[in-house]
Amino acid sequence: MNALKLIPITLFALVLGCSQLKIPEFPSVSMPEFPKLDLMSSGGQTATPRPLISARLTNPQNSTQVPKITVGKLVEFAERGHSCQCAGDRFVNEWEKINSGFQLKINSNTLDTVQFSCAEQDERLSCYIKEIDLGDDISPISERYLSGSKFIEEIYFKGRSCARTTPCP
Repeated sequence: MNALKLIPITLFALVLGCSQLKIPEFPSVSMPEFPKLDLMSSGGQTATPRPLISARLTNPQNSTQVPKITVGKLVEFAERGHSCQCAGDRFVNEWEKINSGFQLKINSNTLDTVQFSCAEQDERLSCYIKEIDLGDDISPISERYLSGSKFIEEIYFKGRSCARTTPCP
């Protein structure tokens, strides 16, 4: 019973003794202020903008073999197809915010830019790929423009599998 009385007294003495102990103060260090980065307003960026990664593409499908995909998945297929052709660079050159949505500048011999018109639908961002001009040197004029649906289809089939059996040089 005497041992049980000693426990609270010992604890009280320890707490009282520790309260007298001086703990050294550490110097206060404040974090520097980092500049706020808003990449989409000051030019372009190579990474797909976060809102676009999960944005659904709403272009009508030409083929039942092409599933409904997001912008992020389209870029993934495009990068795969581009690397399959042993390109020394990435498919995406730069993303730029424009009034109607986003513009994608690409590293390609045949295309320069792809425009995505985007809007909120059912609390989700949806995008439509506008018709793509292949250039003034394409003739007849009926073959000068590529529909967004056809672009999605071509990117999907090129990026789905690589027919290359040898490594790139």
